[in-house]
Amino acid sequence: MSASFIVVRISFGIRPVCQTDYGSKRLGREVIATALAVQNLCWGIVAVFAGGMADRFGNVKVIVAGTIRYKFLTFHFAIS
Repeated sequence: MSASFIVVRISFGIRPVCQTDYGSKRLGREVIATALAVQNLCWGIVAVFAGGMADRFGNVKVIVAGTIRYKFLTFHFAIS
């Protein structure tokens, strides 16, 4: 149970945890839902290319590079 919580928490990245944080940036539910939908679409498109890169360069290198890039971009999204 705790392992699944950790995986879900990591996959959500750095996001505001309450509605007041969304309100302070004047983002409604629609904007957040659209952003999450676009993120999921991009994730699905990039997965095809990541699979090819994993075949060419190895799984570990691609996973590490993807994790670092994702956390870097999520952090910059959170502070913008």
